[in-house]
Amino acid sequence: MRDGNIQEVPPLSGKESFKLPEPVGEVQGYYTIHSELATLPFTLNKGIRNMDFIVVYPPEFTRIIATFAQIGLANKNPINVKSQHVVPRDFLTSLVENLPKPSTPELDVDDQRVEAHGTANGKSVRLSVDSVSVPNQKWQICGGTVGTGTPPSVIAQWLSTQKITKRGVLPPELCVDPKPFFSELDSLGREASASSKTTKRLE
Repeated sequence: MRDGNIQEVPPLSGKESFKLPEPVGEVQGYYTIHSELATLPFTLNKGIRNMDFIVVYPPEFTRIIATFAQIGLANKNPINVKSQHVVPRDFLTSLVENLPKPSTPELDVDDQRVEAHGTANGKSVRLSVDSVSVPNQKWQICGGTVGTGTPPSVIAQWLSTQKITKRGVLPPELCVDPKPFFSELDSLGREASASSKTTKRLE
């Protein structure tokens, strides 16, 4: 989002480096499609004009996917192969699904960071919040799965116990009380920490 408008950007563009909490460390990410840009600038009502969503994957994975896309294997349009119509993306998906499955799960660590830049008391301020998800050793599931599955699990439980009283199709920022929500996430292995920095006085 730029100047309040959603814009299309090229794949793998907007590359940016970050230093995330250990054991993640230094990483490089790039723009990707995600739903936050569709709701947050409007529901937070804070005059948000610019917003990005950046994803980070291992560099070797990004190179492989980029190569597949460059040679046409991400294409959704059928092509003719020996008098047969084949959708390249479906073909690639089938190949990947038929690969041998790992005997043990990769117990990685997942970090989700929010950086907000704005002004407070005439000064330029940056707020950074990291939510780190560690693997669940008991269930042998990775941090990414914990980070993705825990929040909707909490929401489902809150709906059943009437902790969430609003009804309808709503983004979480309009119906979930953030403080008890993040407290519960902390107790379930998704710890969040925040830091702020005053960068300079505005002229």
